[in-house]
Amino acid sequence: APMIRNGKVVGVLHADSTSLKKGFAKSELDTLSVIASILALALQPTTDEPAVPSVFISYSHKDSRLAKNIKGDMRRSGISVWIDERLKAADEAWQKQLEVAIREQHYFLFLITPDSVESEYCQWELNTAQSLNKVIIPLMIKESNAPATIASLQHIDFSKNYDKGLNLLIQTMR
Repeated sequence: APMIRNGKVVGVLHADSTSLKKGFAKSELDTLSVIASILALALQPTTDEPAVPSVFISYSHKDSRLAKNIKGDMRRSGISVWIDERLKAADEAWQKQLEVAIREQHYFLFLITPDSVESEYCQWELNTAQSLNKVIIPLMIKESNAPATIASLQHIDFSKNYDKGLNLLIQTMR
């Protein structure tokens, strides 16, 4: 599977299928393609290549479908995305992993929906991003009041036109 970053092939992910009787299933090839894309974004850029922007997406799991759409569209645009897709919160180690992920990304995206504003986990992620002085970009997904700590920040509106919001987000991060 080609490892593509910023429209250029930066490597190849090779998985040996010689021991398989029928080769890889389509779902396995799709998974390899996703892994190749993520690896391409994780590689250090060369000196003549701009750094790849990276984001942490904070969202309510009730809004996971839209968060996954944003994740996929951003990755296809050459942006590295960290998103927690587990359905249940875990323990202190889980929070530590989230804290490290928030710290390591350039940007923190907060998907504003009624569910995310009410979520104690989203609030914890937002507080963590603020304590780490991350660049926070609120995305208005569904009409809702933003959390008080980010209410004064300019948000990007996805609620009326997804494609327009996505294009503005990508321009903002580049």
